[in-house]
Amino acid sequence: MSNISRAFDDKAFEWEHYTQTPAGRLREFLNWHYLQPYLPPPSATILDVGAGTGGLGIMLAKAGYTVHLLDISEKMLAIASQKAASHRLTLFFHHTDLTNFVPPEIRFDVICCHTVLAYVSDAAATIQQMAKWLKPNGILSVVFVNRHADVLKSALRKADWRSAYQQLSSSSACADLFGVPRKLYDAETILQLLADAHFKPVAEYGVRIFTDYHEHENWHHNQAELEALIQLETAASSLAPYQRIGRYGQIIARLMK
Repeated sequence: MSNISRAFDDKAFEWEHYTQTPAGRLREFLNWHYLQPYLPPPSATILDVGAGTGGLGIMLAKAGYTVHLLDISEKMLAIASQKAASHRLTLFFHHTDLTNFVPPEIRFDVICCHTVLAYVSDAAATIQQMAKWLKPNGILSVVFVNRHADVLKSALRKADWRSAYQQLSSSSACADLFGVPRKLYDAETILQLLADAHFKPVAEYGVRIFTDYHEHENWHHNQAELEALIQLETAASSLAPYQRIGRYGQIIARLMK
């Protein structure tokens, strides 16, 4: 078992708890909201790489898609399986890593790769591998941890100027929950990796643009404030400069071969 898979197994229940927190629910909602317009009609086949405890996969299955969940954490997939059973949904589970995954005798219409690049050794090879699993003109949704966000969080939320200065040139950080290193990216790097693998970007969004940089939590328990926040987030998500200062970035791309 690798250090990464062990860390994910050890924190599987904590991760599931995080997905139910206001910050976790907001991230999941925004990723889903930005992906939806680019999904093919229901009954298409979708692979969720790094599916975790299945939050996105459950939403896709409820919408009528055939969903495959891939993750290196057996415990996270077990939680996802329990959730699917509780909703009486059929999903396909693959407990392996990207390099050892043998896909079924099909190509996928859509692949979701959300925050997986933070934990792989070769992001370029990962994207090129996923291109081989997609149908021509298939959709890839990539969510990455934005390297600019750590600088802003240290400076704006913590007034920690020294850490912010050091983070200006950093390309990795320790994952808060899992306690392992994760890689940080900017949108320009991801866009180049996609272009090298014959993908054409069709949309780019910032995710959690505002909430990570202050300590106000009025939106956690106030529905009106949450709705106002979502209105702001979705309006700003594709506008410069806001789309590139979110905690995460999300790029939707189409395979052009």
